[in-house]
Amino acid sequence: MWSVDLDAPVSADRRGVLSADERERAARFATEELRNRYATGRAVLRQLLAEYVGGMAEGLVFRYGPKGKPE
Repeated sequence: MWSVDLDAPVSADRRGVLSADERERAARFATEELRNRYATGRAVLRQLLAEYVGGMAEGLVFRYGPKGKPE
């Protein structure tokens, strides 16, 4: 189990691992707080998954089903 403080400021390093569509989605949130929470969550997800699969966080590609669920 992992625990992440989504309210901590997102660093440039973390924001750098986000895909273009993740950065676009983050930009659509109404407040800076929500943008940061989303960006932090996605960046940490990418970093953790990259450790498990032995790849680079920015190189991970997510697919989404017809209802937007990640696969």
